[in-house]
Amino acid sequence: MDMLEEIIYQGKSVPFSLQVKLISLGLMFGFLKEDAGRVAIANRIFEMVLHGQRSYKEQEEGTAMKRIIYTQRVEVIESYQERRDCADVEIAKLIWECGFLPIPVNNIPGQVQTFLAQVRPDGVILTGGNDLSKYGGNAPERDETEKRIIDHAVRNQIPVYGFCRGMQMIADYFGAGLARVEHHVAVRHRLEGSVPWNGRTVNSFHNMAVRAAADDLVVEARSEDGVIEAVRVRDRKIYGTMWHPERERPYEAEDIRFIKQIFAKEGE
Repeated sequence: MDMLEEIIYQGKSVPFSLQVKLISLGLMFGFLKEDAGRVAIANRIFEMVLHGQRSYKEQEEGTAMKRIIYTQRVEVIESYQERRDCADVEIAKLIWECGFLPIPVNNIPGQVQTFLAQVRPDGVILTGGNDLSKYGGNAPERDETEKRIIDHAVRNQIPVYGFCRGMQMIADYFGAGLARVEHHVAVRHRLEGSVPWNGRTVNSFHNMAVRAAADDLVVEARSEDGVIEAVRVRDRKIYGTMWHPERERPYEAEDIRFIKQIFAKEGE
């Protein structure tokens, strides 16, 4: 199998020779062929089986990249009568930069449970965009999708990180109310709170905010005007921040460390 993996995953060029037993058998059974004097894969189904075996092996050995699912905003395009799921590509880039495999989630509540069962995510990121419907937002399907994702994460002890709307969703889920605020859109402000956030200046793109924490929420940082900017859920690996880590150029090292820590296993 080493030779086949080198061909498929490393693009290695291997001379075609029937003196090599694996090549001879591959030709006999139809999964290898000769292409300009080199060995080539002749059967794509066989190649897909190898991919599946490798993925299973990596998961068993703990060497596979952790799968982090991330939610998407809903854009309503009236001229086409379409509701589109979308996300800034920087979100996927940030997740990748942290060493994880980014997988987007569609806002179709009826598909969520099957999606989660098939993907088996190692972590969840709830992203920005769209006010919650109960506060005037226009994407109830996203609210329901994210609620079901949080339900699944709580039941299965899957770590969750939410930013901007994502933190608002976490706060709402655990019983905290939101209120409209001013001077928090397209500005930067200084944080006051616990390490590592105290004294840091962050971006801000929200007009709804958490003013008072519920019993399950621990406040980690506030802005200078008292708005809650970072929280965690008691006794769970669920965290929220109101700033957008993907909008920093370059990404902030502290955000990278924070996200890695959230999705790390015990002892990592």
